Formats: sequence, structure tokens, C-alpha cells
Amino acid sequence: QAGLISIQLDYNQFGHLQNDGPRCAATATVNSFQYLKNRFGTQVGNLIPGAGTDLKSARDKLADGWTNSSGVVRTGMGSCGATAKSWWEGKAYWVKDYGTSHVKLDGQVKIDGGANPFAGWFQGGVLEDKFPEWTFLWDELMHGEDIEIGFRWTGGGHAVTLTSLKFEDDNNNKSWDTGEKRYLDYLDPNAPGALIVAELNLLTSGALGFRWDNKGNPAQDVFIDLAYTESVPEPQTLLIFAFALAFLGLRARQSPSPTKCG
Repeated sequence: QAGLISIQLDYNQFGHLQNDGPRCAATATVNSFQYLKNRFGTQVGNLIPGAGTDLKSARDKLADGWTNSSGVVRTGMGSCGATAKSWWEGKAYWVKDYGTSHVKLDGQVKIDGGANPFAGWFQGGVLEDKFPEWTFLWDELMHGEDIEIGFRWTGGGHAVTLTSLKFEDDNNNKSWDTGEKRYLDYLDPNAPGALIVAELNLLTSGALGFRWDNKGNPAQDVFIDLAYTESVPEPQTLLIFAFALAFLGLRARQSPSPTKCG
């Protein structure tokens, strides 16, 4: 029987910090960091100070800047009008300064930056210059990764934390097909008391769009132009990776040495 298929991260493991002024990107990000902290504990380091609970302090430093333990000054993400670059680099530097090597970052962001759009971005090599795709978001959630999304409308933009994707499996084949309705759930830093659900649509631009309506801000039809993710690979993923490296090392040792030209 056809029904609704969903991937839902545990809403209670996320932070529920209220936005304070123009800091929606930083607020959405620390609400995600709280999920990582709750799920993986010490593996992620000290992403949230104060025994893993001081979301406000983390948010304000992430937005306004901080000085790391080596005395290096970081500029932070800036306001909600921050660029995709400052948002990404603020998060990446924060993970470098307070996290561990277990925390992996990824993302898709539409910037139309030419052949090498992320040249000069700190850890920008993992990013893709495209509108965030359904398959990317679905796969990231399926692997337990938390995701912040940025969306825009004429004259504005906002950031939220994605917590769930769903689709109506009308033909009961366990995968989304054209014509089947899709939905997202998100935690809005402007209204963090409850999950908000909206139907997703594919726009003519190629972007995913939805009706943003948190019952506080004026409702807007928006399009998603950014999705940044962070995760800790599950032990089985790390084990597979280790076996793959070992196999490649064995193959290298077994391969004949190349003939030297003299």
C-alpha cells in the first residue's frame, strides 16, 4: 500500500535557540551543532561551550567573530545577509578551532562562480556550485547528517535547520518519482518552538522552492540556494573506508615496479 516515506532526524536532539537580531545563519548552525553534540558527544569536540549547552555564546561568537586558542582572530559569519562564503568559512573555521577531525563538512550552493567557483574558500573543495538537489538532501539526512539551508525571495533571505524530508510514494516503489508530492520539515530560528512543514516544488530555475510561513514573519514563496551539512561518519562507514585503504595499499605492494629509463 502506498504511503508517506520520510527521513526524520530526532527533533529533540537539535538546539532550539531563538534568533537574536540578524543572526539567523549562525543560529541555524548552532542548533545543528547541538544535534551533533547530543548524538556523538566527545567525538565532535567542543562545538558548544558550557558543557555542551551554551548555544547563545556559541551563536554570538560564530556570528560576530572570535579568537582561537592560538590567538588567531576569526571574523565570523556576519549577519543574516552574510555571503555564502562567510557562512561556510565561519562554520569551517569554527569546526577547525573547536571540533575534531571526525566532523566532516559538505554542501551545495548556487553562486554561478565559473570554472573554479570556490578557489580561495577555506575547505571549499568539497562544495558544488548548484542549487541543492533533492537527492543530495535526502542522502545526507539518510546518513544522519544535519543540514542548514539558506533560501531567498525578492528582497530577502533566511536560514533554517532542515530536520526531515518526506514524499508520497503513490506507486509504492520506495523512491520519489515525478508527480509525487514532496515535503520538508525545518526548525526556524525565528520560531524554534516547533517543527514547520512545507510542500516542496521544483521551480523553472531548477531550484527547490516552498512557501515559508513561520506564523511570525510575512509568508513568502522562496527558493533554496544553499545547503551546508556536517556529520560524523558512522563506525561502519569508517571501517569500510579503512578496508578500502588497506586493499589499495596491498594492490600497490603487489604491483610490479615501473621500468626505469636510463
